[in-house]
Amino acid sequence: CFLSCLKNNVALNYFIKKGVPLLSLCIFFCIYNNKIAAQSRLYLANDDHTDYMWTANETTYDSAFVNMIDSWMANNNATNTNPPDYQTKFNCDGTYWAWVYEKYRTPVQFQNFINQVKNDRMLVPMNPLVITYGCVPAEATIRSMYYAGELQRKYNISFDLAESMEDQVLPLGLASIWAGCGAKYSWRGICNCATNVPGLSGNREKEIYWYKGLDDQSVLMKWYSFNTDK
Repeated sequence: CFLSCLKNNVALNYFIKKGVPLLSLCIFFCIYNNKIAAQSRLYLANDDHTDYMWTANETTYDSAFVNMIDSWMANNNATNTNPPDYQTKFNCDGTYWAWVYEKYRTPVQFQNFINQVKNDRMLVPMNPLVITYGCVPAEATIRSMYYAGELQRKYNISFDLAESMEDQVLPLGLASIWAGCGAKYSWRGICNCATNVPGLSGNREKEIYWYKGLDDQSVLMKWYSFNTDK
């Protein structure tokens, strides 16, 4: 407790001048510092894992995307005056969400969406949807990011996140394609729902690493192990 007092010597001198007993101050600072040290910060991100056309038709999915964006934009606006840790944000699974919103909403509504993207309240990766990259040609992978490039040029938006969550493996060349299109970061890794490679998705030695192609282009990957090997 005495060390806690020393760490807060400015506040300590102030309260002593006000007549607060030294022992009481030391106990207070001891409890206060222990509470601060015990605090943990949690980072949460929604993952709809949108398997497009898996459970419904195109119309149903498109309607769900648009209504979900409307709801979260309203929620984001409602929390604008909160401290940063208590402001909401929403992560779309891909640029197709933005494309559908532009198609079915007015220009003013879409501009409001773009404004929230610029303010980091609506997050959009450069890939269109959940793509099984292990069976997608390189040309199709590049073409799938055309709409992200269109939005980037038209609205001066920076797309620096790409993601893959449904593959059983990550193709070696994908890192170079992503990096070449401007991506800096990626997360999730693989889905582990049908992989025949034992231990691939489990306890990785390092969950943050440079996912690098043969041309030395890379993106910073945050991998989430499934811990199935323990």
